[in-house]
Amino acid sequence: MPSTDNSLVLVSTGIPGLDEILGGGIPQGHLYVLEGMTGTGKTTLAMQFALAGIRAGERVLYVTLAETERDLHKMAKAHGWNLDGVNILEMVLPQEQRDPQQDYNLFYPAEVELGERTQRIQEAVERINPQRLVLDSLTSLRLLAADPLRHRRQVETLRLFLEARGTTALLVDELLEIPQEIQPRSLVHGLFSLEETMLEYGRSRQRLRVTKIRDIPHPRTWHDYRIRTGGVEVYPHLVSAEHQQQPIGEPAASELADLDALLGGGLGRGSSTLLLGPAGTGKSTLALQYAVAAARRGEKSLICLFDEQRHSLVARGESLGLKVRDHLADGLILIRQIDPNDLSPGQFAHSIRQQLEQEELKLVVFDGVSGYMNAMPEQRFLALHFHELLSYLARQGVVTLMVMGESSLVSTESASRIDLTTLADTVLLLRFATTGQGLQPLLCPIKHRCGPLERRPHELHFDAPGLSLGPARPEVQDLFQGLVRLPETLSGASNDSGP
Repeated sequence: MPSTDNSLVLVSTGIPGLDEILGGGIPQGHLYVLEGMTGTGKTTLAMQFALAGIRAGERVLYVTLAETERDLHKMAKAHGWNLDGVNILEMVLPQEQRDPQQDYNLFYPAEVELGERTQRIQEAVERINPQRLVLDSLTSLRLLAADPLRHRRQVETLRLFLEARGTTALLVDELLEIPQEIQPRSLVHGLFSLEETMLEYGRSRQRLRVTKIRDIPHPRTWHDYRIRTGGVEVYPHLVSAEHQQQPIGEPAASELADLDALLGGGLGRGSSTLLLGPAGTGKSTLALQYAVAAARRGEKSLICLFDEQRHSLVARGESLGLKVRDHLADGLILIRQIDPNDLSPGQFAHSIRQQLEQEELKLVVFDGVSGYMNAMPEQRFLALHFHELLSYLARQGVVTLMVMGESSLVSTESASRIDLTTLADTVLLLRFATTGQGLQPLLCPIKHRCGPLERRPHELHFDAPGLSLGPARPEVQDLFQGLVRLPETLSGASNDSGP
């Protein structure tokens, strides 16, 4: 068991993300409460806590007052678990044994049922001598006690009884409207709160907070979590300052000589770049060019696709001779197809962090930031989430590319609700110019914090040999007004062939 000093021993909660938040686990031998509304995963989390005890070789007692033992085994089987080794004390009265004449006692049984159940719990604890205990749920005992003050005294008695035996106990509790001053929260060593928010569209969002815990420091913030087959997964809130700053190396070149020259040799390590422009200007292809250039240097890249399909990106890269499939096969380019409706901001940031640490990524591309932002209109602090993610990637020395579309071919208004130009270290603006032969994509760097910058528009060309960049013709004047008219005589077309 991990320990922070000679006296404080931490035991695992059974959930890696929650253990990380707590610095290794919860202090051993104390009483904790897990509270939340119906359906927030309290029983699932409690079972993970119990199974963690079995894996650690501890004696475990699971007292159930709401579910039957059969129900617990069915729930465990659905998650792929086996409850062998867990001592289960079922205190749910079977339906056939209930006397309708005594239903009144379910609400005023303080002198009968409450005393009997409390005695049975104490007898089971004395017989099994568990090192870890789950009581599911505290709400049932509260209803039996009827009087909130009596319930508070009951919890205090239980705490003293269990702590005297060195038992680490988790009490599951349903959130109810009870005056704060008589709630048992002040009696316990720690309190964990679960919350679920239903959105107008997409999957609901769950989040967890360590409301209270003694003896160990913990971040006082909400953390996203999800209930999946296999249990509750907690995604610790990302704080970039908690991660070590990595050394900064040479700039990351695109292998497009003109573009690298505009940016003083390439994109700075640990910097973020925004590729901003209308659809069709080549933003995704330019980001892919950087990933291919990194692969040729033996560096790994991750491309997160929010809008485009993987196969179309690969096919376009192959048509330009970028040999994307070869780099996918050797593992130097990784492509993730992401459904933004299925991810919370915390879960997304946690997944990026995990993959970065596992794969030692040097470049990350977020292709379709607008789609990600617009998929979560109810999330209030997306800008802060994204800023923290970019800061974390910067501290890891990762080059980050963000592809953001605009609302139309000619508009300069971003389709996103967040102005990422203030967060990005480099901004590459892409626009169209008109010629007698059609539309010509143009690129102009307008911001570069990492070194010298030439704010001159260049023409982007997408040909079979690959992507190329060249100086724009002198007549290109108003790049920021959307479509730019080039004289047809200079574009090689006759006056009669203009648009």
